[in-house]
Amino acid sequence: MDEKLLTAKQAAERIGISAGALRDAIARERIEVIRVGGGERRAGYTFIHEDEVKRYIAEVKGKRGPKKVSNPSAA
Repeated sequence: MDEKLLTAKQAAERIGISAGALRDAIARERIEVIRVGGGERRAGYTFIHEDEVKRYIAEVKGKRGPKKVSNPSAA
């Protein structure tokens, strides 16, 4: 398998959210991550599988539903 890992910054950009919003989604366990390194005084690194980013985007789009037309007669 050729799975691409993204940094948290890359994932946030791809999803179209801020780094803070991504951290919140990670904390609420809505996005699975891979943590490498770190310890008592170091934060380490966070990576996210590209497929996980795609899954999250699909989940969020599904909850938003279709776009609403503000003036149906104009459509």
